[in-house]
Amino acid sequence: MNRTGGIMRRLFLVGFMALWSGLVLIPTAYAMDQPIFGGTLDNLSGTATEYVRINDNGQTWHGTIARSYTAVPANVSGKFKNLKVHVTIAPGAGTSYAFTLMVDGVASALTCTISDTAIACSDTTNQVTVTEKQTLSLRSVPTGTPSSLADATWSMLWEGSSAIVIGGTPGNLVNSGTQYEKISGGDSSGSGTIAARSQLNATAGTLKNLYVATDLPSGPGTGKSYQFNVIVDGTASGITCTISDAAANCEDATNTKALTGGEEIVLEHVPSGTPTAADNTWWGIEFVPTTSGESPVWGGDNDSPGTLDTEYNFVHGGEIWDAGESSMYQLNQVCTLRDLYVKAAGAPGSTKSFTFTLRTSDAGNSLLGCAVSDTATTCNDTADDISITDTDNRLSISSVPSATAPTTGRYYWGMTAFIQPASTRNRLIVVD
Repeated sequence: MNRTGGIMRRLFLVGFMALWSGLVLIPTAYAMDQPIFGGTLDNLSGTATEYVRINDNGQTWHGTIARSYTAVPANVSGKFKNLKVHVTIAPGAGTSYAFTLMVDGVASALTCTISDTAIACSDTTNQVTVTEKQTLSLRSVPTGTPSSLADATWSMLWEGSSAIVIGGTPGNLVNSGTQYEKISGGDSSGSGTIAARSQLNATAGTLKNLYVATDLPSGPGTGKSYQFNVIVDGTASGITCTISDAAANCEDATNTKALTGGEEIVLEHVPSGTPTAADNTWWGIEFVPTTSGESPVWGGDNDSPGTLDTEYNFVHGGEIWDAGESSMYQLNQVCTLRDLYVKAAGAPGSTKSFTFTLRTSDAGNSLLGCAVSDTATTCNDTADDISITDTDNRLSISSVPSATAPTTGRYYWGMTAFIQPASTRNRLIVVD
């Protein structure tokens, strides 16, 4: 190296170090991802356009889009991405099914098509931004009269600063007497019994920003209302809002409820003054996890598992228990599932039990499971987890009764999904 070049390099280094001393590294936070699971026991139509909730848990495809709505919670925005769909029977040569995320009733760019002999499709390219209170649904459009015997299961990713819990019901709101709804996924109708619609939480975090909407064009009526309450362990959580008079929706952007794991969750609605019955109702609530990257998976149904044979159910939402596992699959995203909690309406009985296990389509039984035994009514597995790496993996939860038939009853469950948030990236700013 010549003398002039050496001097220039030293001058450059001195100047660079002086500049570096005026720079500050600021970490840039990344949003978390949450898997949204869906699936239905209802066959796809080979001739008609139909709609379903994006996190449906075994209900019906609908010809009217409003019957499939869920909603983005109040004060929340984010993105949907990575749509994946799997069907049990291929459409057939020259035919297809196109699946599309609908936002406020309009087709978004997130879409994929299953054609000919294929049984799966995905869209890993497009991302769709949504804002608070927008409606969400999944559309199926057949072309060429494909097989109408196929069941569909699907999933997508929600990207936001926190997780969301969304649901809806295409059943009329009962306008006399308190009713309860599954808060995650929803159901075809409410129930007057709180245990029939309760779900179980396994994830530490905080609930907030409830939003509820109906299809009532003129509201419940003058002097009439529907009050919606988030109930935790049988007690009002303080998160509440009321649709009254001419309003069609309500929100609670003030009250919050902290959860630690093991809580029963349900949405209550209380009519006042014999309000006009709503055909369709949908809702959303924000879940801020204590550990970034965690999101809740809530399940349960009024149906009881069999006392003689192994039966299966949807991991999210919950539907009737069934001896056929393939009909109870929900399509997964790459993630880790952990912290399984199970609760029973009654104990199995002395020396009797039900064993519950998370299952995957590629490996059968997983390491995540627990047994409700003897006089106990709960169990959990917080020590194990299962990492899902296959993007076409399908999930179910199994119930295996003891050799001596246990006392049957309603069971509900919950677990935690975890996707590692993207690593923080440092951003340089100059300090004068």
